[in-house]
Amino acid sequence: MPNAATADAGSEADYLKDPARLEALRRLNILDSDSEAVFDAIARCARDLFNVELATIHLLDDKRQKVKASSNGKRAGDTPIGETFCEYTVRSREQLLFVPDLAADPRFQKSEFVTGPAALRFYAGIPLITSDGHAVGTLCLLDSRANAIEPFDDHNLTLFGELAEIAIKTMELRRTHVEAQDHFLRAIEEDGLTGLMSRRGLLLHLQQIADQEPQRTPRFGMIEIRLRGLDRIFRAYGSGVGNRILQQAAERIQLAAQPGDFLARVGDHSLLIAQTFRSMGDQFEPSVAHEWGEARADKILRLLDAAFLVANGPFYLTANIGIAFSADGDISSYSVLEKVEGAIFEAEQKNTAASLVQWSKSGLGKQHREGLTIEHRLREAVADKALSVVFQPIVNLKDNNRIVGAEALVRWPQDNGPPIGPDFFIPLAEQLNLIDELGLWVFREACKTLKHWRDLSDRDLWMAVNFAPKQLKDSGLAERLTAITSEAGVKPEQIKIEITESGLIERADQVTELLHTLIAAGFKLALDDFGTGHSSLTRLIHLPFSVLKVDRAFVSDSPDGAGAAVVSSLASLAESLGLETVGEGIETETQEHFLSAQGYDLGQGYLYSRPISAGAFLELIGTANAASSVQDKNENAFKV
Repeated sequence: MPNAATADAGSEADYLKDPARLEALRRLNILDSDSEAVFDAIARCARDLFNVELATIHLLDDKRQKVKASSNGKRAGDTPIGETFCEYTVRSREQLLFVPDLAADPRFQKSEFVTGPAALRFYAGIPLITSDGHAVGTLCLLDSRANAIEPFDDHNLTLFGELAEIAIKTMELRRTHVEAQDHFLRAIEEDGLTGLMSRRGLLLHLQQIADQEPQRTPRFGMIEIRLRGLDRIFRAYGSGVGNRILQQAAERIQLAAQPGDFLARVGDHSLLIAQTFRSMGDQFEPSVAHEWGEARADKILRLLDAAFLVANGPFYLTANIGIAFSADGDISSYSVLEKVEGAIFEAEQKNTAASLVQWSKSGLGKQHREGLTIEHRLREAVADKALSVVFQPIVNLKDNNRIVGAEALVRWPQDNGPPIGPDFFIPLAEQLNLIDELGLWVFREACKTLKHWRDLSDRDLWMAVNFAPKQLKDSGLAERLTAITSEAGVKPEQIKIEITESGLIERADQVTELLHTLIAAGFKLALDDFGTGHSSLTRLIHLPFSVLKVDRAFVSDSPDGAGAAVVSSLASLAESLGLETVGEGIETETQEHFLSAQGYDLGQGYLYSRPISAGAFLELIGTANAASSVQDKNENAFKV
């Protein structure tokens, strides 16, 4: 308020510059904040309660007076200190400043707010006192009428003081809320263990950089370092030792950083360096970014190569390092982080023992999206029973190649395109925990089909069904399978359960009891793909298998390749153990003759039939003429 008198200021003028008062105002963190509805509401309440034209809330530092709230919702510009009514109120600290007629008061009668368009005549102000006793602002009542409130008695003073207290307490509660919010944000934007930024903090920081100069889009570069072996240290020695090593790793990676690099911890065992690269005009020079990535990755690997010396040490770590940069037109730091994590994923898939640096591939995101789509489709296919079961005949090599049984094989046909192979979707079903549901469905279909064949053909057929390693975790599997056979009308003795050698190795100790339970229920057990794993002969001798299936890789290499020796030795082993033998993958008569000469009991392969539908199998075993018809379709020599 220009030209306001300051004669009464005296020594009190220094109070406006009191460091403690200014610090109290600063702690409120409210001086330059935006308009807030709660304070406007307090001003309106004061206006209505005292029936004046205008009520305001002001804040004062040592240079200016600022309107924080107004009953009319308008906030005038700042007024320099030395020219305001409210200075007197603040200097009074705990007193009401009551001016019935501004035009009659020599301190204010020449103020432009009195002589100018506002034509104010009445003012009442009370200081806003913080809980530690500092006056930081005022609650004011203003009117163009002199003596607008007459008289301003003790009751009015009490009400006015309570409104002022509500205003300052609201400011202090606001400060507490803001501080708590800031503390929370710092907690989630900073990593408490390493002192680096968190994943969220890094992304927010990079986005702020991008927002500062939207006309010059930055390119982001990121290097993620995933520490390998740290999880084993945590398990072996606990979080105390593991956290110290992680802290030391972060300190070493900080040594690899250069000015302009941002460091963050983005996972339990993952650290990250980020950099922004500004375009030179409309051009971006990729070589600069690539040199940055290569130099940092090389230095990081050298720094991590030394031993970590903590209690129970020394310890050594290797690292997978992923590097990614913004693509053309890509302004999001999130997308670069996705790329660098994709590079880390690709590095881990290579499963090397040594440290590895992997550059991001632009098409990796598409591959992951396609993978997720396939996962979703497989879930639907299993739930909707949209897969199919086909059957490959098994012949008796010692009985004129007569068909004696079949192996049930699951397939996943596609409406548009070739079917997806079991080598892909069976492991995927295991990863998605769908294998139990899928496996039991295949077993049920195989049992129903076997019952159908036996009823229509009057042949003493049996069925072989594969079981994935994860299915063998089910301690109640024998009971479940027995119930399914009973429901289908077949006997457990007519079913051979095939278990791969690799599945046996994975769960040998846990599986042994289950195998004996299956045998006790009447099922026969076949050890599939024998020779491809590393199971010991001692274990084989003591497990209750009745059938040994030799892997197709050795059969296809017979009789002239190195696999022939394996085929021959396994035949002798099976004979000594009293096991029935099956040769898989027979495709030529030469292979068939060799297996027969080695004493193999059963054969299976394209020489006899590809996997076919249940109906085609019935035709195959029906009559020689029917078999010939199917033979023409499959371009194979069937023997019945």
